[in-house]
Amino acid sequence: MEAALLETDGTVVAQAGPFRLLPHPPALRRVLRAALEAGPEEAWGGLGPAVERLVERCAEAVAAVAGPDGVATSGIIAPGVVALGFDGPGLAGCGRDGAPVPLMEGGFLARRLGLPVASGFGGGLAAGEDGRVILPSAYPALTAGLPRPLAILDLDGVARVTWLGPGDRWDSGEMLRFEAGPAGGPAEGWAEWSLEASGEDMSGRLAMAGRADGAVLARLIAHPGLQLGAAGPPEQGGPGGGDAGGAGSGEGDPGRARFDRAGFERALRRAGAMALPPADGAAVVVAYSALCVAEAARHLPGPPRQWLLAGRGRVNAALRRALAAVLEEPVRTVDAAGFDGMAFPSQALAVLAARAMQGLMAMPDGMVGEEG
Repeated sequence: MEAALLETDGTVVAQAGPFRLLPHPPALRRVLRAALEAGPEEAWGGLGPAVERLVERCAEAVAAVAGPDGVATSGIIAPGVVALGFDGPGLAGCGRDGAPVPLMEGGFLARRLGLPVASGFGGGLAAGEDGRVILPSAYPALTAGLPRPLAILDLDGVARVTWLGPGDRWDSGEMLRFEAGPAGGPAEGWAEWSLEASGEDMSGRLAMAGRADGAVLARLIAHPGLQLGAAGPPEQGGPGGGDAGGAGSGEGDPGRARFDRAGFERALRRAGAMALPPADGAAVVVAYSALCVAEAARHLPGPPRQWLLAGRGRVNAALRRALAAVLEEPVRTVDAAGFDGMAFPSQALAVLAARAMQGLMAMPDGMVGEEG
């Protein structure tokens, strides 16, 4: 569980407080993993104790960043915690049309924690495999001090581009968000896919030691099941229309994850990547990922002043080097721009919670609750 403390009204970030990462105990991880992987009929069985423990973990997370009395121990945020944003896993196939259902809703958490809570921002619901597609709605507030236009590239399982124009408004066409192909997940998971290597390669050391085979890369680009810059042109108006706060709906929505990890692995096999030495295969994956972003960048309204890399893929040195080689503008991580890269998603969630509490974004029923 990740927790960050932020002083914000949803439009401006006044101060950033502490960030904490609280790993779940092994027993809780096992129960949650079993529930998330079970069928709809079995999913809820035995989850009661796990949900109770999650509530306790939420309280522990609040105390970890704000202190037991709700006031930041660092003194950064004197008024203390006034609201909580929560994003967590959902149970697949339990909702309408097989949609995931969240384990905990805002109203439930608010009554248990004694704090107003906003939840249901996308994780485990309609946000694909990484649950972070709604976070760009918070980027204007988080990056308000940086010159525009600005491009933020989230490098989790899928690369997602957010372009911030001078106005920072979804409904003005000056904020765009769209998918740009594979990213950190496939790049770091190549070692697991490879015939000879094992484990993950988050740092990119394997790809840094290899060479991208031109013929294999060309076959991968030409594969009929893939499309370079797969999301196509970006759509204006933001997720769900205006600042709706959902992951979006409908064919062609830029908020929906379209990258198919299993399909990409099949394409790699057919292109001959699996026959390469592990380091060379990793270099092909990284090169393809960077080319997808470069192709997607052609659809931006104008060149950004810089690219900021967020998500776990930002620590992949090979991916950073490949992106810097194919993008014309400066490329740096959010950490290099003065942010805490680990805290960035949690801080974005705090901004979204403030926006939800202020009525600045629409939320699903039951996802915003007052303390009882």
